[in-house]
Amino acid sequence: MTNLTLDKIDLVRERTGASYQQAVELLTENEGNVIEAIISYENSNLTEDKINNNFSKKIENIEVSGGKLVEKVKSLLHEGNVTRISIKKDDEIVLNIPVNFGIAAVVLAPFLSVLAGIAAVATSCTIIIERK
Repeated sequence: MTNLTLDKIDLVRERTGASYQQAVELLTENEGNVIEAIISYENSNLTEDKINNNFSKKIENIEVSGGKLVEKVKSLLHEGNVTRISIKKDDEIVLNIPVNFGIAAVVLAPFLSVLAGIAAVATSCTIIIERK
């Protein structure tokens, strides 16, 4: 029997957007390992959007120059209908941020400083936006 705690369940839910039931199942399948549960979730593409069919996702690609990267990401966060933002440079994902309600102010501040660093060396990047 795996040792499941509410902290582990909440971590999986926070990082993936999974329901409590999904988080428990993922942790059970991965013997209580939070990281493996998150990876399993990502690999299975198990999202609430697909399970509930409440709405479809729309994915957009936006090309930006390095100097406008942080500004564009901030404006996307304020739109409110963005669920995930990824930054791609030279066909490689350099940053992948799930945007859940309530985490923008606390969690995304460090990401914006990372974006500023990427923008400083990037001539151009592609922002991949997943919307509701």
